[in-house]
Amino acid sequence: MAANTAGVDVALLGTIALGGAIGALTRYGVSLWVPHRGDIPWHTLAVNVIGCFLIGVLM
Repeated sequence: MAANTAGVDVALLGTIALGGAIGALTRYGVSLWVPHRGDIPWHTLAVNVIGCFLIGVLM
């Protein structure tokens, strides 16, 4: 059972924070690896879509 402080599920918040950190690091890494061209950052969109797919699979 996860710790619950003032109605907040600490394990859930930690999981969300970890996912956000992994997503941010992945977007940054891909932006360094793939050069940006044009007005739309396609590499960021691709990382976000893949991340959403992975969240769906894990849930």
